[in-house]
Amino acid sequence: MIPLMQEVLSKTTDPNVPLQEQEYFELWLDDLGTPFQSRFSVSLGVVARHRFIVWEAHAAWSEIDRDIMWEGFEHDECSTLEEAELQYEERRAAIVEKGFIYSDIEL
Repeated sequence: MIPLMQEVLSKTTDPNVPLQEQEYFELWLDDLGTPFQSRFSVSLGVVARHRFIVWEAHAAWSEIDRDIMWEGFEHDECSTLEEAELQYEERRAAIVEKGFIYSDIEL
C-alpha cells in the first residue's frame, strides 16, 4: 500500500548524532477507499463511506531493546480528502511545535 502522503520529522539532520539521541515522528495519509458492501447491507439501505486515514507514530531509542522502537501509534479517520489533509496539517504543526522541524520531504 502506497500512502498519498508520508513524512518523517526529526529534531536534527546531523548524521553524527548517536542513535541513542535520535527521535522521530512519522505521518502518513492514506486512501482506504470504500469498504465492500454485501447485497444484503445495500438492500437495508446501509451506505458505505469512503475513508481516508491519517496515521502518526513516534520512534525513540529503547535502552531495553537497544534499538529505535516505534510506539504511540495514533490515527484519525476522515470521510473526505480535504478533511484528511487538514488533519494531517494539524498533526504536523503539533509535531513541529515539539521541535521536530526537519522533514524528509519538501511540502
